[in-house]
Amino acid sequence: MIFKQTLLIGLILLAGVSRANAQLKLPKFDAELKIQQTLVRGSGDTEGEFQFVETTNFFGGAHVQINQHIAIGAYYGRSFRGEGAFRLFDNNKIRYEILQLQKGFDIRISTSRAKNWRKYLVINYGQIEMVKVGESFRSGDKTNAFGFNLGIMRRLSNNLYLNVLELGVKIMSDTMFWLETNDTKLIMADAKMGLTYNIGKKK
Repeated sequence: MIFKQTLLIGLILLAGVSRANAQLKLPKFDAELKIQQTLVRGSGDTEGEFQFVETTNFFGGAHVQINQHIAIGAYYGRSFRGEGAFRLFDNNKIRYEILQLQKGFDIRISTSRAKNWRKYLVINYGQIEMVKVGESFRSGDKTNAFGFNLGIMRRLSNNLYLNVLELGVKIMSDTMFWLETNDTKLIMADAKMGLTYNIGKKK
């Protein structure tokens, strides 16, 4: 008797869940894959102070589309090459390999999907980690950063866009200890190109 009651309750719950799933619509979202170039400038006025740090990164992200103009998501970037130059006492410079990691959240505001060319603004907040690689040591540190990007994308098909160019800046909240500089705030400039693919939405 107990088995039959349990079976009946299970069937009723299963029917309810199936009906709810049938009526539930999955959110529309997009995924992006880009190549990113970053640059942080330093004055390099004194011995040991850095003159520049630059990296080239693989950059990926995913966004849930609230509507055709607003999307919220997360991003992740990792360098596959990088270099930094530091001033020596005799006005020469020494160079090190630099590694970089980025991760965080962002909000994208864009123009209408109906247009072949879509302009967009991205506001982001996250974390930047950079590592200086020496012959027998590594110096790494990380900081939070807030920034924004302006870009334009070209529609290639109903779901695929080419990110023709995206330019942005990130303001670091703290100076990494191995980036010796007289500047109180460091700014990282970046440029991106790549592809964005929309899933579940025909435009």
